[in-house]
Amino acid sequence: MANKEKEHRLVDFDGTLAVHKTEDGMSELGAPVPKMLEQVKAWLTKGEKVKIFTARVNPKSHNQGEAAADAQRKAIQAWCKKWIGSALEVVCDKDHLAKEIWDDKAVRVEKNRGERTK
Repeated sequence: MANKEKEHRLVDFDGTLAVHKTEDGMSELGAPVPKMLEQVKAWLTKGEKVKIFTARVNPKSHNQGEAAADAQRKAIQAWCKKWIGSALEVVCDKDHLAKEIWDDKAVRVEKNRGERTK
């Protein structure tokens, strides 16, 4: 069982926390999605940990390499500082301490059953 102090929520960036602006998904950072922005702020106010989850910071995404991935990470952290008030951690991988993943493309599946949750 995960340590509650280390658990966190993963929130997808494009299309979930920020409006998806470009076809390539890498150029421009969109404006905040108001409802999700307020939800993230509420979690943070309660002392919960939130991480931004995005392929933008994966060096293999769009064959961009480490330097471009780092630039994307810094841009998203600046976006977070502007809109949320602090630079959140930005990751491209989920981990076992993630208690929830909020994403516009995810489909929830029943644990150990492989059946879509209704």
